[in-house]
Amino acid sequence: DTGDGHAEAGRITAEGGRQAMEAVAAAVDLALAGEVGGVVTAPISKEAIQLAGYLVPGHTEFLQERTGAASVVMVLAANLAAAPLRVALVTIHVPVSAVARLVTGPRIATVCRTLAAGLADMGVEAPRLAVLGLNPHAGDGGVIGRDEIETIAPALDGLRATRDFRLTDAAGAVLAVATSRWFLIDVDRRRPVRLPPAMDGFEAG
Repeated sequence: DTGDGHAEAGRITAEGGRQAMEAVAAAVDLALAGEVGGVVTAPISKEAIQLAGYLVPGHTEFLQERTGAASVVMVLAANLAAAPLRVALVTIHVPVSAVARLVTGPRIATVCRTLAAGLADMGVEAPRLAVLGLNPHAGDGGVIGRDEIETIAPALDGLRATRDFRLTDAAGAVLAVATSRWFLIDVDRRRPVRLPPAMDGFEAG
């Protein structure tokens, strides 16, 4: 029930925005009450919901507000023949001109943790997370931007550790080298957590 208001098809109006958001709110409330197993939404007019008085930039943020979630992540999904692909976005519903300053270390870490928890909820065992660069060619060593060096890579330092193993002969000559990469997972919360400094022998990087 969206009330007695009339929203005209093809026109951006406050009434259309109100009806769209009330429909989303009703669906979320049904999900929270356990009456439905999930919510499917369609694109909505950001202009219309602003006209209706909603201050959120989109219904992704509205879902966070309505559910009281600590964080939300927009994930694009594709069931490719080789393997399913999930792409989580660090920024959403912001102008391109604002993206670089919003790609911060804490935000990257939050997205990684939230994505890992969400994948676990979806039954994905031992997911492999890859983090893309911001600049073309991931900055190419700082030539096309230093965001990858100064922001993105340091954000991942607290979520992983590396350890080198060397096999030597009796004379000390190196026969083989192997590098392992470690993530520490909080199994109760099903999220990556920062490595404690007390883990001797590990080098963050």
